[in-house]
Amino acid sequence: MSLQDYLREKSEESRHNQTQAHLLIILGVILFSVGTLQTVLSAESPDWFLIIPYCTEPAPWHLLGLFFTLTGLASVVSGGILSVKYRLDRGQYLGELKKIHGMQ
Repeated sequence: MSLQDYLREKSEESRHNQTQAHLLIILGVILFSVGTLQTVLSAESPDWFLIIPYCTEPAPWHLLGLFFTLTGLASVVSGGILSVKYRLDRGQYLGELKKIHGMQ
């Protein structure tokens, strides 16, 4: 396997990982929306912490809504960080490929 082939494969792998990170962001947005709607609709007057609704009543559906909201928020943040990381990695691999093609 040549260096060129290795760099191409790593670039494709990084592109695939970036696509998965984008899907994680989409999943996070869906979970955040569902959790927020579930909490707002099931509670009479939910308390708010920034953009996160929560209810202090000990009912299982309130905890489920809070769990969905927090899980969605964590998925969006981690998906965004991973997306940027894989994009930077792919840029490095493509930069190395350009150097190799410049030499020949």
